[in-house]
Formats: sequence, structure tokens, C-alpha cells
Amino acid sequence: MKIHHAITDGVGAVKIAMHLFDLERDVELDRGDVPDEPDIHVMTQFERMRDALDHERRRQLGIARRATASLTAAATSAAADAAGTMRRFGDTLSSVGRMLAPATSPLSPIMTGRSLSVRFDTITVPLPELKAASKRVDGKLNDAFVAAVLGGLKRYHEHHGTDVDALRMTMPINIRNEETSDLAGNQFAPARFAVPMTIDDPIERMRATRELVARQRAEPALSLAEPLAGILYRLPTTITTGVFGSLLRGIDFVTSNVPGVPVPVYFGGGRLEAQFAFGPMSGAAANITLLSYLDEVQIAINSDPAAVPDSDVFLSCLVEGFDEIRKVA
Repeated sequence: MKIHHAITDGVGAVKIAMHLFDLERDVELDRGDVPDEPDIHVMTQFERMRDALDHERRRQLGIARRATASLTAAATSAAADAAGTMRRFGDTLSSVGRMLAPATSPLSPIMTGRSLSVRFDTITVPLPELKAASKRVDGKLNDAFVAAVLGGLKRYHEHHGTDVDALRMTMPINIRNEETSDLAGNQFAPARFAVPMTIDDPIERMRATRELVARQRAEPALSLAEPLAGILYRLPTTITTGVFGSLLRGIDFVTSNVPGVPVPVYFGGGRLEAQFAFGPMSGAAANITLLSYLDEVQIAINSDPAAVPDSDVFLSCLVEGFDEIRKVA
């Protein structure tokens, strides 16, 4: 299946998929009485425009209410702790600056080309092994996953006789809370940061990954992703294109970890054996997305042939990176 990011993110896609899948192979459908065919009204262009304006008005009111609540809380906090509030305000501004800072070119000296072509590859790894490896550093599955990818990219650069100190990675961070945990749609913020490529020891690499990701999750700007996007979308197209282009131009690779379904599921009486989620490259040389299912992690790899012309070598290096992490479990 193909679902555009305009509809949902990875976590939301799994929620949508569970409306398509069954938990049993044989399911008797009791549809009940079929309702009468509804009256269909095809909206005119004017009605569509009015409906769109009404929707936008409701959305802006929602943003305004949330902003008012935040400002009220900030004002209350300011009365009690003016110095602390100013410090937090400064931290938020710095965080926004880091989020929107332009990156003119990739950090990789070899994965520099970009095109509209794509190559698809897959890797399957036992889920318990990656989880056990992450426990060595009191981490989570994502720490082992990203550390394995870093090990693979380090090998790929070494294969080409190139040493690189760091690469720039984008990682979507789920920002769902108690109110939005059940929603599909897009509820993520794209974290973009440099990751070290000089750590040989896989355990130390997982530990460094855990600390890096924890700092990114604590960035104050993550909570402002929606209003910031709203502001950017209202700028002239040339400015918006320039801003987003500067954000995407310097990305080396994307990683995404999507929690999948932990139980067997069925579709039309057939058992789902595997599911690979190929995420968008968003201007990067490659996107490596992990989707868990039962006791496996199924890893989908999109790579740009202009950046990675030897995809067989690239895949082999990534497999070695995962094997290295699995051995420390």
C-alpha cells in the first residue's frame, strides 16, 4: 500500500492499518441492515472555498486557544520566577534557531549526489536481539537501531577510503501526548542533528546514541513545530521554498523507528508475514526505517543511486552494522 505523508506519519499509519487488518484468520462479518443510499451533493467551487475557509478558521482558533493557555501559564510562571522564565524563553529561542538553522551541504564527502531515482532494499533482524543489545546501555530499541546504522555507514565510508567525523541525520520524533495519543495524522517533529562516526566500540556507540537522542527529545522547539510550520506556510512561496530547501539540502540520511503490531494480523483471510515501511528520503542520500512486527524488526532502505551507486556494498555494510550490535546482546 502507499500512504502519502499528507495523510499520516508512521505511527498513525499503524493505527490506520489496524482498521484494515483482522486479529483472526476467519472473521464473520455481520454488516446488519444496509442503510439507504445517501443523497449526494457535489459542492460547487464557491462552497468548497467557503468550507476550506471555515476549516482554516477553526484550526486557527484551536492554535490560538493553545497559545493563550501557554502564554497564561508562562505569565503565571513569570510572576513566580521571572529569572527562570527569561532563561527558559532564551532556551526556546536557541532551540528554534537550531531547528531552523540552514545546512548548505551534506557532511559526507562521498554521498553527495541527488536525483529523483530510488533503490529499495530490506533487512530483517530478530527483535529480541536488538532489545537485548540496547539493555547493555540501559537504552531502548531505537538506540541499538541507530547505532547499527551508524556502524554500517562508518563501514561504507571506510570501504571508499574515506574517514568522516560526523554525518547529519534527521529523525522524526513522535510528539503525541495524552490528548493526541490515539490520533493518526502527522504528530511528529523532525529532529536534525550531527551524529559521530568515530566510535568503534558498539556499546559506546549505543551509549552515545542514547544521550544524543535524549537531548533532541528535550528540545523546547519540538512543541512549537505546528505553529512554526503555520508561519512558514504563510510566507511567500519563494521564501518558504528557500527555508525548507536550506533545511533539507544538507541531510546525509534519515532514520525512523516505528512500533508495529506485536500480534499476528490477517487481511482477507491471509496471514501478514512481513511489512516494510519505505519512508521518504526528504532530500537525504538514504532513509532507513524500522518497523517491528511480532519478534522481528523489518528494516526498509531507500537509497538514491546518485548518492549510493553501489547499493549492494551499502546494504552489505548495513547488515554488518546490525550484526555487530547483535553480537553484544
